[in-house]
Amino acid sequence: MKLPEIRINFSSLLYSTVSTKLCKMQDNDLPSREQCKEWTNTYRKEWKKHEKKILEGMTEILGLEFYADLIDVHLAPGIIPMSDPLIINFGNYPAEFVDELTHELVHVLLTDNNLFRTKDEGSETDLGDEWQKLFPGYDNFSTIVHIPVHAVHKKNLLRGI
Repeated sequence: MKLPEIRINFSSLLYSTVSTKLCKMQDNDLPSREQCKEWTNTYRKEWKKHEKKILEGMTEILGLEFYADLIDVHLAPGIIPMSDPLIINFGNYPAEFVDELTHELVHVLLTDNNLFRTKDEGSETDLGDEWQKLFPGYDNFSTIVHIPVHAVHKKNLLRGI
C-alpha cells in the first residue's frame, strides 16, 4: 500500500496570528518560538518511531489508501486540533501527540482516499449523511463522525501499534 509522507512543522504564521490572539483571549502564556521549535522536533522524533506501523495499520483496517502523497501537519499553540487543514497544538506529551496525530490522520483517510475524495470538484456525497445511515439514533454530527475514527484507532491500538 502507498503510504504518504507526513511532514510535521511548526507554523510560524499561525503562531504570529491565531495563537497570539487565542493565548491573549484565554489569558494563557504564549510559549516562545524557540520552545515551539523544540517541541516540534520532539514530536517529529516520536512520530517517526511509530509512523509506518500506524499508517499501515489504518490503511489495512479500512482497505483504503491515502489519496495524497504528502500530508502537512501544522503545529501551533492554543489551536483546537483538526484534520482539514491538519493542525495540532502543543498541549501534549510526545506519546499523546502521536495519539492525536493518529486520530486526525484517520479522519483524513476516511474523507480523502483512493476510493472517495471529498475535495473533488462536483463531489455530491456527504459522508455525514452516509454515516448517519450507518449509525442511526445519533443526532450530533461530531459523535457520528467520531464513531468510525475511534473504532479504527482502537483496532490499530489492539494490534500493538
